[in-house]
Amino acid sequence: MRPLTKLLEAALFSAARPVTFEELLALDQETGEEEVRVALTELKDRYDVGDHGVELVELAGERAVFGGATGLVRSSALLRLRFGSRAPVGILALGSRRDEMFHPGQGTELLCFLGRVLELCVRAWLDLPD
Repeated sequence: MRPLTKLLEAALFSAARPVTFEELLALDQETGEEEVRVALTELKDRYDVGDHGVELVELAGERAVFGGATGLVRSSALLRLRFGSRAPVGILALGSRRDEMFHPGQGTELLCFLGRVLELCVRAWLDLPD
C-alpha cells in the first residue's frame, strides 16, 4: 500500500465522524485531487474483499445521513445492513452529541449484534428469504 493510502486510512479510521473529501485533500498539501481519488479507490478495493463489517462508502454529505440534526452530531457509528440477496442494502446510523461516544478504539461486538438483530427483524417483517 502506498504512503498516501496509508495516510488516508489512518485519517478515516481515527476520525470520530465521517471525513469529507476536502479534509482528506488537506492532509497533504503536495497531493492533488486525482492522487487522493486513486488512493481512496485503492483503499476501498482493499476493504471490499471478504465479508467483514468495515465498508468505505462515499456519502453525498453528512446531511444525507442525519438530516437536520447533522450539526448536532459529534461522533457516529454507521452499520451496513444486509436483508437478503435480493433486497437493497440498508444502513443503521447512530449519532451522538458527545465527541467520544463512538471512536475507532471502541469494541464493535454489541453494535454488530444490534445490526444483525435488526437485519433479522426487518427480513422477518418484510417476509424476505434468507
